[in-house]
Amino acid sequence: MFLDDQLIEIGRNAKTDNEKGIFDAINKMSQVCFLNLTKNIKENTNNQNVIAQFKRVNNTWKLAVDELEKEGINFVKREGFEIILKGKKDLEPIVKALGI
Repeated sequence: MFLDDQLIEIGRNAKTDNEKGIFDAINKMSQVCFLNLTKNIKENTNNQNVIAQFKRVNNTWKLAVDELEKEGINFVKREGFEIILKGKKDLEPIVKALGI
């Protein structure tokens, strides 16, 4: 299953009637993104590929959120993946390279 499909599926199945359900869904979405990054970076760890993979995942997150919003599911922020990246001190070089 493609990353956007996975993110959309998690969003569709989220229990958004309480804070814990929303947190769990966003946590699952984040985990899926980082697993995807790990898989796609493992083979090619040069800086150009790493930055490209983070850009791809960030754009995919945005596309998935756009689709969820079209369906009336509005608990995820479009810039959510960027917020997650900014919260991880060890990813500061990636954040700078992405210009976010």
